[in-house]
Amino acid sequence: MARKAKKVRPHGTGSVSKYELVSGYSWRWQAWVHENPKDPESQKIRIGANGFKSASEANTAMRHGISEWETKTINPSQTQTATIATYGALWLATLKLAPATTTHYERLLRVHVYPTIGHIKLAKLTSQDLAKLYTNMAAHGRRDTKQPGGKLSPNTINKTHIVIGALLDAAIDEGIINTNPARRSRIVKAPTGAQIRAHQDEINTWNETQLNQYLTWSRDIYKDELYEMWYLIAHTGMRRGEATALKWSDIDWDNQILSIRRAADPILIRQTKTTKTGRQRPVTIHTQLLEVLDKYREQRKQLDPKLVQPDAYIFSLKNGDLRSPNDISARWGRAMKKALAASIEADPQAPMPFLTLKGLRHTHATLLMKSGANPKIVQERLGHSTISTTMNIYSHVTPTMQRDAVDVLLQRLGAENT
Repeated sequence: MARKAKKVRPHGTGSVSKYELVSGYSWRWQAWVHENPKDPESQKIRIGANGFKSASEANTAMRHGISEWETKTINPSQTQTATIATYGALWLATLKLAPATTTHYERLLRVHVYPTIGHIKLAKLTSQDLAKLYTNMAAHGRRDTKQPGGKLSPNTINKTHIVIGALLDAAIDEGIINTNPARRSRIVKAPTGAQIRAHQDEINTWNETQLNQYLTWSRDIYKDELYEMWYLIAHTGMRRGEATALKWSDIDWDNQILSIRRAADPILIRQTKTTKTGRQRPVTIHTQLLEVLDKYREQRKQLDPKLVQPDAYIFSLKNGDLRSPNDISARWGRAMKKALAASIEADPQAPMPFLTLKGLRHTHATLLMKSGANPKIVQERLGHSTISTTMNIYSHVTPTMQRDAVDVLLQRLGAENT
């Protein structure tokens, strides 16, 4: 039997209905209007509101809402000319965000959005266009040289969806469009949180032996100029930009505390920015790390006394300039290749696993949690904004923590019952 076509009410008509709450009843209204009130041929959409005390109050609000929609002004010149690509460039130029964030947004639009829907006029963009874009990204959206045409992760698609949504919200504020097609979740169907978590890459870390082997090789064999930085990150969990921007004045030698106050900007060369959370944080360090830093300070002093002034960057270039975080990552990558080659030569059956510089930070957190450290302490050391962020990232450690907790409980219960 053929299904009946869905009936769309005429423009400007609506209804009022009652719904139940825990404390009683409330009223809502909804109405059908043209998406562009100046274009009777534009598609019809539904608007509405809820939380009214009576049917009369909801009905009055509905008439006001319809009237307000019909008098809504649209910028006629931009409506006719603005495309996703042209408006996107203007929108990015107005953002007051960290340069790294703006650069990330620009790349998502340039690589994943503009080639497919960049030519579409803002006023003509539909939810179906976005749904098709995300489907294509999931199937063959990769544009890198390693795997062109491969699948994109739900996380990348979701980030792209967030940027598109923000861009279209700005277009609404400017009166270029009336509604945001990215917000129609039933049609667009951006990746869910569960899908993103299910496809997250597994975190690679080193155990205690592997970490110590690498640091020893870095110091004694490779004689890496940045050995002290690798040691610092491994024993504090600092981000690369935070370690790069650390100054001698940030070390409290007597109380064994590092104060993380800033980070090197990866986009604006030789400039710093606030930490990721916008707050400074103290990190307790051990005596051995202080000894490593003190010995390094003496080496720097031999090069130039200015390099160990309180306001000098600990890991600066020889002329005192701030290093680039991207250069730090490149230096780690080159050292890692050398270490892997040496490891394979020493033991072809059990070579050292590859680790990214971020993996060194993950190693610090993982070893802390496996040793029984309170996750709240780990959160504070790493500078995560919430404890849930820490637990989500290091969920792979949870089973070990649970086993240890059960063993301790069993020991205590056993002792009480003997």
